[in-house]
Amino acid sequence: MMTYRELIVETMHPANYQPSDGNYDTDLFPADLGTVKPSWIVSFTRGALTASKSQLAPGAEISVSSTAHVLLALTDLELSTQASGSSAESLRLGAQDVRVLPAGVSFRLINAGKSPAKFILVEF
Repeated sequence: MMTYRELIVETMHPANYQPSDGNYDTDLFPADLGTVKPSWIVSFTRGALTASKSQLAPGAEISVSSTAHVLLALTDLELSTQASGSSAESLRLGAQDVRVLPAGVSFRLINAGKSPAKFILVEF
């Protein structure tokens, strides 16, 4: 039996209904690359919200903009965050844990673990 979870994000930004966009209750992420590539990112935008599903190989990194983000761990994560001009900070999350990453400064997320890190970043 497989357990499924649902993540609902409510923003204070209006979202205009567009009948041509289709249903809002389907999986909006394009197909991910699974284990075909060690690092990949797929994303979608719905109104003022952008969500990215990522997999980072050990040692790989991505740049994160200065807007606020919600980080949802899909696997156990051992990440390092580093803003320009500052020292790295450790960030550990268990699978299904959520962390709000405040706005203000852009930074890099680096997979400091020994296995691929899989997570969702919601930007608002």
